[in-house]
Amino acid sequence: MSALVAGNSALDMHLTVEGSDGAFEQGFTRENVAFLTQAPQAVLGGNGAAAAYALGKLGVPVDLNTAVGSDGIGELIAAWLTHAEVHLISDRVEASAVHVLRSRAQDGARSSMFYTGSDLDWSVGTEGFQSGWFFASGYGGMRDDAFSRLGEVLKQ
Repeated sequence: MSALVAGNSALDMHLTVEGSDGAFEQGFTRENVAFLTQAPQAVLGGNGAAAAYALGKLGVPVDLNTAVGSDGIGELIAAWLTHAEVHLISDRVEASAVHVLRSRAQDGARSSMFYTGSDLDWSVGTEGFQSGWFFASGYGGMRDDAFSRLGEVLKQ
C-alpha cells in the first residue's frame, strides 16, 4: 500500500503566558510585556503534514503535496517530514505557514494567529496515480476558489 497526501504543513508555535490579557499598549510598557510560564513548543502542524508524518512513521510509503517554504521554518518542517520517511513532491514556496497559539496559564484562555502561506496545486502527484490511498485536507482560511480546485481533483 502507498499513499498520496495533499494538504497544508505548518509550524505550530505554542506559547503559555502568565496573567496577560493580550492587550497591546503604546510604547514599551509593562502592560504589553508577558512572561512565558513554559518554554515555547514548536511542533509540526497542518492536516496534510500530520497525516503524512503518521503514515511515514508506520512504514507506509507516502508522497506529500504541500506548500513548504524555502525559509528556515520550511527547512525545519522538511526535516521533520524527511525523518519520518515522507517524500515531498511539491516545489518549495517563498514562506511557510505558521500558527502561533498563545494560551493564558491561569484559565486556559487562548488566542491564535495564522500565516496561511501559499495555496496548493491540489493536482500535484495525482496524474497517473492508480494504486494506494489519496488523502486531501483543507485548512483554515482556505478560499472558495481553492476548495473548488480541490473538488475538481477529487472528481478525477
